Amino acid sequence: MQMTTKIPWEFEVEIEQNDDQEEGRRYWAHCSSLTGCSVHASTELKAMERIREAISVWLHFAERSIGDDFNVEDYI
Repeated sequence: MQMTTKIPWEFEVEIEQNDDQEEGRRYWAHCSSLTGCSVHASTELKAMERIREAISVWLHFAERSIGDDFNVEDYI
């Protein structure tokens, strides 16, 4: 019998504010642990929502692109 368990991961996320940017890009969030995983947003809350989604998508495609025998947990 195979058992599947979800394991919550924690990633450090930085959010920076830049008032000089256009309205929709005032906040920049990035996860330095995941290369290229960053987003822009109009509010800090929206930046946090978007970076959570970006991390999820990043992990999904990393696992898919490497193959079935890849386990992302081994690399975090």
